[in-house]
Amino acid sequence: MMRLIGLGRMGLGMARRLKGKGLAVSGFDPNPEARARAEAAGIPVAESLEALARAPGDPRLFWLMVPHEAVEAVLEALIPLLRPGDLVADGGNSFYKESRRRAQVLAERGVGFVDVGISGGVRGEVEGYGLM
Repeated sequence: MMRLIGLGRMGLGMARRLKGKGLAVSGFDPNPEARARAEAAGIPVAESLEALARAPGDPRLFWLMVPHEAVEAVLEALIPLLRPGDLVADGGNSFYKESRRRAQVLAERGVGFVDVGISGGVRGEVEGYGLM
């Protein structure tokens, strides 16, 4: 089950595309309006990170679609909710040295980490190629 954190324009667009491809996805955003837009699009949403982490479905992949400035705070809140075998994907275009540090911190807890910088704009397209 993909648990998408950050349901703004890019996060919601990603959730819609994943759902449209038949993948199980749920999400959380601290903004009630973002959660409402996701629910209107048929994406199950949680009211908190804690509720998102408790949602059924394994393996647990937490995909962060938040600005790079917010990644550290989101991870600090998420780390206590993670368990060995979970995977965190950072779509926030973080500085690679920060990603290396975060990967090490999570590895010590048995949690995987990947830095997946996102490009292509809010429509998920690479200009001129119409990918996805």
